[in-house]
Amino acid sequence: MSDPAYSSSGSAAPRAATRLSSCIAPRLSAGNRLLLALPRLLALPCLLALSACGESSTENVGGAGGSGGSAGAAGSGGTAGVAEVLSTTEASIGPVAADIGEEDTVCIFKRMSNPAGFVRNIRGHLTDGSHHMIVYLSGETEEQLEPQHCGGFSGIFNLDGGIPGLDSVDIPVFIAQQHEAQVNLPSDPETGKPLGFRVEENQMVRIELHWFNTTPKSQQVTGTVEFDIAGQEQDVIESSFAFWGTTAIDIAPHSQFTTPVLFQRALTDTKGFAVTTHQHQLGTNMKIWKADGTTVSDDKLLVESTDWAEPPLKILDPPEFFDVGEGLAYQCSWDNTSDQNVGFGEGFGDEMCFLWMYYYPSNGFDLCMHFNKGAQNGVCNHLTR
Repeated sequence: MSDPAYSSSGSAAPRAATRLSSCIAPRLSAGNRLLLALPRLLALPCLLALSACGESSTENVGGAGGSGGSAGAAGSGGTAGVAEVLSTTEASIGPVAADIGEEDTVCIFKRMSNPAGFVRNIRGHLTDGSHHMIVYLSGETEEQLEPQHCGGFSGIFNLDGGIPGLDSVDIPVFIAQQHEAQVNLPSDPETGKPLGFRVEENQMVRIELHWFNTTPKSQQVTGTVEFDIAGQEQDVIESSFAFWGTTAIDIAPHSQFTTPVLFQRALTDTKGFAVTTHQHQLGTNMKIWKADGTTVSDDKLLVESTDWAEPPLKILDPPEFFDVGEGLAYQCSWDNTSDQNVGFGEGFGDEMCFLWMYYYPSNGFDLCMHFNKGAQNGVCNHLTR
């Protein structure tokens, strides 16, 4: 943490994290929660020297929901042209009263009504006044149906002394950044086998809703997620989710700023099949390339998003295979028109630079963060890459 953060004003990186009690930690900002998690990520080599490090199962779950119910649905796709038989279940958060110009992040936990199996399609629906919704599979055992303040990305850092992403109670599987968002998990082009997220019977989910009412009137904000689920007897390749980004953001007032090209190695012998970006309101551009370092070429550009509010989910067809040392490079740009210095944080007045990628076969949720500009690669929960 001694290296300076990327900065248009030359300020130093955030101070070192200190461990706080569990009664204080839930109130921390996303940036401080990341700093609290950093010593655990950095301690991984020591832990591995003492014992083998187990990865969290994709059977862990998180999120929230309102009402849930199963209904038979005929799906398309399947192996060898055979149509899938899917059941559909849904969960909702809200309505949440949103005054003009106000914002908050709220969460619920909801046990869905579903058979055990594999999620093949996910749909998200957001009303006016929302910014984004993250859906997690959760290991919680008790429902919490009333939306409660929880802080941005808090599901990722909901853990008790473990490693984020390996020991997290909640594992993200979906982010909705548009009023209508959808991901249909494809089949592997080599084997023809469908991809899916494993879910338990009556899966507990966590829904995290970040709302910011920029409309001219008060709103009742809601978010809904729907899962189409194939039976557990199906021959499915399990998929998972990668969350990579940087916290080293420092933008001077009335200035434009672009990060260096940052590179993150992927898990070797995996394939990415969809990717999206995430910035806040000062974001003007985010690019993602297939790469093996910070030197990038236009022919490897996968995504360029200039829409911070509703960035597209890019389906990679065919999926991108990651050999040893390969991964994704990314770069973010902003235009700070305010009178304030802007840094990393969960609030709408703060900024972010993240990419989300769906990949397979699953090695569990993959979390990597760049905390300073000097790092060639991010700090990750999976050391073997």
